[in-house]
Amino acid sequence: MGNSLRTMKCESRPCHLAVIDSSDTSNTHTVAVTMDLCKRIDILEIANDMKVKRTLQTSRQYSAVAAVNKQSLAVGYSQGPGIDLINLDGHVLRQICSNIQPFGMAVTEDGELVCSTGYKIASVKVDSGTVAFHKSGEIHLHTAPAPQPRAAAHKHQECFATY
Repeated sequence: MGNSLRTMKCESRPCHLAVIDSSDTSNTHTVAVTMDLCKRIDILEIANDMKVKRTLQTSRQYSAVAAVNKQSLAVGYSQGPGIDLINLDGHVLRQICSNIQPFGMAVTEDGELVCSTGYKIASVKVDSGTVAFHKSGEIHLHTAPAPQPRAAAHKHQECFATY
């Protein structure tokens, strides 16, 4: 995106954003932006200017967002709380996990979703929904299955603490 600053007016307050696609050769970037108090996500195209490429009408009010790949987003919501996997039409493909209210999210290169819940860090396997909670201030990225010292079933998902 270089050293230039681009701005645009929004109908609602932007919450979080995630880069879906980025091309250094054409200097074009596609970004998903969740909007506060709205059941919608704006997909922006940023090149020489910034414009709304399309608007996804969603079934929930999402806040946190992370691009899983070029076709799907992991999105967090507080009323529930939980994380959904949605496509770029705004349709829920499936619920990744429940009982996590993410404030921020990112996807690692191996497909693990890392979430900040405000007090703890949670790592979530996007494919299985397996969740590992970590102490405040610590981040552990597991490439192998995480240890299960205290396993507990939660709505068809395994939650385990690593203290």
